[in-house]
Amino acid sequence: MKFLIISLMQFFFSYGNSIAGESIENDSSRVVFPTISVVATRDIMTPLAVFSGTSVINAEFINKIMPMQISEILNFTPGIKIRDYGGLGGIKTISMRGSMASQTVIMLDGIKLNSSQNGMIDLNVIPVALIDRILTTSGGMSAMHGSNAMGGVIDFGSNYNMQSTKFITNIGSFGERLLSLSGGTNLSRLNISAFGEYRTTNGDYSLNINQYGKKYNYHRVNADYSSYSFGLISGFSLDSSSHLRLSSITNITDKGVPGAILQGSIESLTARSEEFYSITSINYSKLFSESMFLKSSLSYKYSENHFADSKYVPLDYSGNTNFYTNDLTFSGNLRLKKKYFDLNFSTELFHSQLTGDMLDKTLGGEVERSGFSLGLTSEFRQISDYLRVVAATRLDMFSDNSSALSPFLGVILMPFDGAVEIPINISYNFRVPSFNELYYLNYGNSDLKPERSTSVNLGARAQMSEYFNIQSNVFYINTTDMILSVPKSPVQWSAQNVGKVDSYGFELDLSGILFDNLLSYSFAYTRMNVIDKQLESPNYDKLLPYFPQESLGLTLFVTYKDFVLGNTLNYSSFAYSLRDNNHSSIIDNYLIYDVSLTRKFNFEQYAFQLRFDVKNLFDTDFEIIKNYPMPGRIFRASLQFIYGENQ
Repeated sequence: MKFLIISLMQFFFSYGNSIAGESIENDSSRVVFPTISVVATRDIMTPLAVFSGTSVINAEFINKIMPMQISEILNFTPGIKIRDYGGLGGIKTISMRGSMASQTVIMLDGIKLNSSQNGMIDLNVIPVALIDRILTTSGGMSAMHGSNAMGGVIDFGSNYNMQSTKFITNIGSFGERLLSLSGGTNLSRLNISAFGEYRTTNGDYSLNINQYGKKYNYHRVNADYSSYSFGLISGFSLDSSSHLRLSSITNITDKGVPGAILQGSIESLTARSEEFYSITSINYSKLFSESMFLKSSLSYKYSENHFADSKYVPLDYSGNTNFYTNDLTFSGNLRLKKKYFDLNFSTELFHSQLTGDMLDKTLGGEVERSGFSLGLTSEFRQISDYLRVVAATRLDMFSDNSSALSPFLGVILMPFDGAVEIPINISYNFRVPSFNELYYLNYGNSDLKPERSTSVNLGARAQMSEYFNIQSNVFYINTTDMILSVPKSPVQWSAQNVGKVDSYGFELDLSGILFDNLLSYSFAYTRMNVIDKQLESPNYDKLLPYFPQESLGLTLFVTYKDFVLGNTLNYSSFAYSLRDNNHSSIIDNYLIYDVSLTRKFNFEQYAFQLRFDVKNLFDTDFEIIKNYPMPGRIFRASLQFIYGENQ
């Protein structure tokens, strides 16, 4: 009932406020450059993104993949690693360039989604029906985004200006079902868009397991999953230069938590999780003149997590955990264009609160944090037609932890009359400890300080033509004071600032269209090493767990008349699951091939699309997380119907 009341309050709150879609398009201070990735040109949303490795995924590419969940799209971007705990309902987190999930910022329309409780976000809370573009910026970005932006930033963009109605239904193996409905309309200066999405699965996929030397075939149990997402986005043009926008998005999840598959224990049959997540935001933008632009936002995030397992009762634990988080954030940006430089002033204020029954007993079940930041970015103009320079810094202060200063320096060299761009940057970044790391029962350490990292990027990009686009980057990230779990006793661990890590590698991103739109392709390759550099550690110079040295994503779509044949391939080299790189901890390499066939029908304002997919065509047994097997071959059939202008 509490979930329903909060959702209804969000709906009525959002109905009375708004923003017009033009607010983004009228942002004269935004930079446009030829994005070299799996998609076409798109504006860059922050002043620093263009000075680093950037990839963009647009609505056309998302529609070609036709994902059941948002994580399925990101495997085709270099430098990105999805940690998937198996099946539709398994937790899915993301990291970039060898960073941890808590060291990567995840945003929705510029609003940070990372949890103040653990620093991460489960990608399952982001509804597929809402997203029509994804911008990834690789490398340290704390000078723009503050805490957590050590490995990079991923900003999911919503389709805030819908002018058509779209219905999608999808059925698949293991009881997979997807239903989504979205649409919008323009009423003079008012735009209203809404969506609803339902995903479910039985999760009973087949498992081939070795138990004490004997091989058995099981079906996953207690892996069922149901997720409901819905939301409303409204916009209003106050005048030709002022705009308001309000969005309200809610996700409700109920799922089993089968756990790891270990010798003598296939899964937990009783563990359940109920989750509620909502985010409401108001955005205001004002274009004062061609040289001055103001943008501000106020956002509120609320989440609940209820976990229960009657058969797991360790010390000080009843088998049930309940957590409630509240985050209120205000941010503002003022951009000024001067004769010789462009300035961006930013500020942010936030307050976070966590209530739960697994916090340190001396805290009374509740912890809080407030923070304030000031930032300045300056891009110097008219230095040369072949050179761009930017300098930025940001100061973050916290009520319960040390402050952090984050500088950024970047240049772009543009030889050959600007046909090639060579972005170079160096930055100093940080992550403030999460509430769990500071205050979790029998684990947290209130003396923790922020993690720090130095990030360096050297890249090159060129858009030869529509036939061939290329972007490559070489990167290095040195992380110090990394927070790791250290044993205090045979049965108890504690968070400590003891880790030192070097991450370095190479990324390659190719894309293009051939033979008069008959063939479109993309190729993403990453080669990297993530190395333990803690001198006192017995694991010095060894690879960190769950970071393969090589990964590859390939897409190939053949379009003939109203038919589209899709081919996607994902490869990952082996990785270790333990820090000592023991042979028994090896997670085998894997190669996954998916194929799809789509038939399109168009009748005036109506458009239909029939599609058939085979995921993991060769039924490969593989794991991304040790002892969490991924599903084998999956068959899916889908129908998409669109009515209106945006077909």
